[in-house]
Amino acid sequence: MKRNYFTLVWIGESRRSFNLSYAFTALGLGLLAGLFGLSLLFWRGLDISALDAYQKVHSDNQLLHAKAHLLYQKNRALAKNNSRLTQEIKLLEALISAEDANVFYLNSDYKNVTLEETTLGWRVLQYKLKIGERTLYEYTADRLRPKEHLALKEKLELVQKNIEKLIQSKQFTPNIKITELADKEYVGLAGDLVVLSVSKKEAFNAQTDGREIAERYKKALLKELKIAKENKLLQETPLIGSIKTIRPNSGLENIIQQLDFCQKFNQNILAQNNTLIAGIYSKAMDFKNNYARTPSIYPLRNIEISSPYGYRIHPVTNAVSIHYGLDMVAVPRTKVLATADGRVTYAGWIGGYGIVVQIHHGLGISTLYGHCDSVLVNKGQYVRKGQPVALSGNSGLSNGPHLHYEIRRWNVAIDPTPYLKRDIFTASKEW
Repeated sequence: MKRNYFTLVWIGESRRSFNLSYAFTALGLGLLAGLFGLSLLFWRGLDISALDAYQKVHSDNQLLHAKAHLLYQKNRALAKNNSRLTQEIKLLEALISAEDANVFYLNSDYKNVTLEETTLGWRVLQYKLKIGERTLYEYTADRLRPKEHLALKEKLELVQKNIEKLIQSKQFTPNIKITELADKEYVGLAGDLVVLSVSKKEAFNAQTDGREIAERYKKALLKELKIAKENKLLQETPLIGSIKTIRPNSGLENIIQQLDFCQKFNQNILAQNNTLIAGIYSKAMDFKNNYARTPSIYPLRNIEISSPYGYRIHPVTNAVSIHYGLDMVAVPRTKVLATADGRVTYAGWIGGYGIVVQIHHGLGISTLYGHCDSVLVNKGQYVRKGQPVALSGNSGLSNGPHLHYEIRRWNVAIDPTPYLKRDIFTASKEW
């Protein structure tokens, strides 16, 4: 076999030769070793970048865990604060329904529509249609006229059932149409449901147009339905959305979005509640002040009406005449109470009324307390609702100890019965 030799000639030195095939083999092995080393370095570089990426993801994941936990804690605090504000709203609403020092807690679901019957005198009955603890409508009936009494009771039971239907079917903003029927009777229709009724007799007793009374009843009902709607929304709207269990490397961004949504939702709820609280507080103060000036309580603590407002045979003169107030049985020297805030305009003797205290309450409304034994206030003095102003007696044209009580509007006597025992919500309609 022929071998290939390569001869190198170096200046000044002897000639040397080597095998060419061995040289190429060595060069190839060197190149392979270099490539292998480069591949090792490249693989190591890739492995290091992957590890760095993993560590970065892990670090981000831990940070998301911490943020999620922080947002969850804030969300719980917001929900707790929202619950407290909701209770404050209920208490402020209860203040509107308060009478004297008694605070009624409202029925939160507003499904309780009741018809309450109260005896005012030996022949006078009073019906109150209530939603929760609020008085919606008031009606009076004569016990000695059973047909009228039963007809009124059936009519009110129908109205009660129809209002319950509105609330249960969540018709919180119905279109109520006031319709006049025969004999000056007015009814309010929500579709085909009768939700209020005002008879000619009721309008006569209140000395007000029947349609005007019906419009007031309509306004009161719509306001109650609006409050019922707000209570429903507060009950049915969740304060915190569903939050999934936090797991490593799985959907934390989605959870953060849910928590952000819950936080914004609760912030909106808190803002709405703050606005609602301010409005309700202002409204409550208006109702409270108006209630204080409205003669809506009895002038005696123990009530027995001996003679109602209207025509009668006078017990002393035996002549048929109109009785301009209510006569209440009273033991001599019983404390007579002011039925509303006001200023005393007269304290002294007035003809057949005997010893009298007269109080002006504003907007033309005044009250008169007659046949007293003595007075406890002076002319020009400002008195508060429930403050003793006189002691009952038998002065003037009287056949026995009692108190004569009148309510006058622009110095014209009107029936006091619709005013008595009004709550803070219905009393304020006079203002």
